[in-house]
Amino acid sequence: MAEFDKLMYMENKVEAEMLVERLKSVEIPAYMHEGETARPKLYSGGFAAFKGVDIYVPTLLLDKAKEYLEQWDKLQANDEELNEEAAGASDIPEDVQEYLKEMEKDHKESVANRLLWGKRSQMIFRIVSWITIVLIIIVIIIALQQ
Repeated sequence: MAEFDKLMYMENKVEAEMLVERLKSVEIPAYMHEGETARPKLYSGGFAAFKGVDIYVPTLLLDKAKEYLEQWDKLQANDEELNEEAAGASDIPEDVQEYLKEMEKDHKESVANRLLWGKRSQMIFRIVSWITIVLIIIVIIIALQQ
C-alpha cells in the first residue's frame, strides 16, 4: 500500500473537494481528511472553532502535486488584473461599469456594517449576561439574609 503525505491544509471543504478532483484529473491520487486541529476564527468571537481538511497525496507524487499547484496558481488571474480588464473592456458601457463599481462599494459597506453590528451584539450580550449574574447574586444574598 502506498504511503501518503499531507500536501496542504484548507479551511474550505468545498474548495478542498475541487482541489482533490483537479489533482485526480492529472492522475495524482488525492484524498481529504478532516483537519487534525481546530482553528478558531477571528470573527467567531472566540466561541467557535472550525475544522478544515487536510489534503493527502502519495509520498512519491508529493513533489509533482506541489509543482502542479504552483503552475495552477500562476495561471489564475488575480483580482486586480480582472478589474483592469473589465475597466478597459470596450464592450461594457460606462454606465454599467459605474453601476458595478457602486454595487461593489455597497457590498463592502454592507460587510463592514454586518461586522460592526455583530461586534455590538456580542458586547450587548456580554453586558446583559453580567448584569443578570450580578442580579442573581444580589437575590441570593438577600434570600440568605432573611
